[in-house]
Amino acid sequence: MEANQKMQLLLSDLGITTETDLFDQAELSRLVVNKKRRTWTFYFSFPAVLPYDVHQLFMSRLESRYATFADEVYARFSTVAGGSEQDYIDYWPRIVSELSQVSGAMRSYFGSVSPRFEQNKLMIPVRSAPEASYVDKELCQEVQALYSA
Repeated sequence: MEANQKMQLLLSDLGITTETDLFDQAELSRLVVNKKRRTWTFYFSFPAVLPYDVHQLFMSRLESRYATFADEVYARFSTVAGGSEQDYIDYWPRIVSELSQVSGAMRSYFGSVSPRFEQNKLMIPVRSAPEASYVDKELCQEVQALYSA
């Protein structure tokens, strides 16, 4: 079965209609099941970044559908084209929520600011030189570790 057909079967199983072209070229390239740790990891390929609301719907359905089979359900996404400026800004609250090395105060601050996009870079406003240093060194490394393939 082709990766695109697997994806269409999964979408059907999740009850997600494909009235939109967002899933037309999507592929389920791999599924890794770790029986000992009871984890399932899905590997997806999309032509572009999914809009945040579509991503949230997709993930909530995926997690709830397979919760009876796995303690944890993970999804790894790769895209051919990057997202738009608005896509990255829309994903910012999720990114902040997934940071584990950030103190509560910094997490609260990062959650309250709106990053901007300049020259293909996400710019995070900071209040001081120590915050700027923290963002440049530690925060960037953690975000890259979370989201690199």
